[in-house]
Amino acid sequence: MTHQVFDELIGTPPPSRVDVDGIVRRERRSRSARRLGGALAAVLALALAVGVRDRPGAAEVTPRASASSPTADTRFRLVFDTDETADATARRLGQELDRAMRKVAPGAVWFWMPDQPGEPRRPDGQAPTFSHRGRADLINGSSGLSYQGRRGALRLSISPEVHSDASSGPVSYYWACRMPPDVREDNRYHRVCEEATSPGGARMKIQTYTGKRQPTVQHLVVVQLPDNRTLELSVQNMVGVDESAVPAQPEAPLSREQVREIAVQIADQIKS
Repeated sequence: MTHQVFDELIGTPPPSRVDVDGIVRRERRSRSARRLGGALAAVLALALAVGVRDRPGAAEVTPRASASSPTADTRFRLVFDTDETADATARRLGQELDRAMRKVAPGAVWFWMPDQPGEPRRPDGQAPTFSHRGRADLINGSSGLSYQGRRGALRLSISPEVHSDASSGPVSYYWACRMPPDVREDNRYHRVCEEATSPGGARMKIQTYTGKRQPTVQHLVVVQLPDNRTLELSVQNMVGVDESAVPAQPEAPLSREQVREIAVQIADQIKS
């Protein structure tokens, strides 16, 4: 993997805080003092330097270069051109999800929940492991989530905004809340939908599904990404696998607003 690709995946590190100009100035003052030859002159020079630096109220001189230094770009790209870059992208996505979760929902805990029957058990406390299965247009990961006594499931996926359909050609993600004329609402759920725009200007769709027959709750947020991709984050109050999943409590572990904020924070870290 090239250094450029790694830089794009992990982002640019913040600029150094070492005051190089200050170190050079202090070294020059020390050399000048030694060249004076007399002990008295050296002591006076040191006293003046210390007096100016330590005088109460004296302002610290900041190098002009630091004031004009650009802000480091810590965002990353979704790169899948090799198995190595795809794995690095998956790891970075997991790190961003964990970071956003700890910021929006401090104290939230991951716990193992299988994605399908027979899946090998992983230790609790680990953020979801994302899988791309060799595809550049699809990546997903899921985990159990516990927050303030509420438990449920979280799933994050990235998929194409416009994909090809063999029968009808290109098909775009449907951003409108009103269902298309040829699509009927699922009468098992009550759906609340909101069309929105992220602080960065990306299209968003926020939905909440509440079961009419069972006390199920799911918050679903979709955010538009660069390069013909969308990010979808779902949190629900169900625990278990497939048909064995049951509601853990009446509410999802995270609120609608928290799911929205986590999705936005992750999307803001992905660049073209």
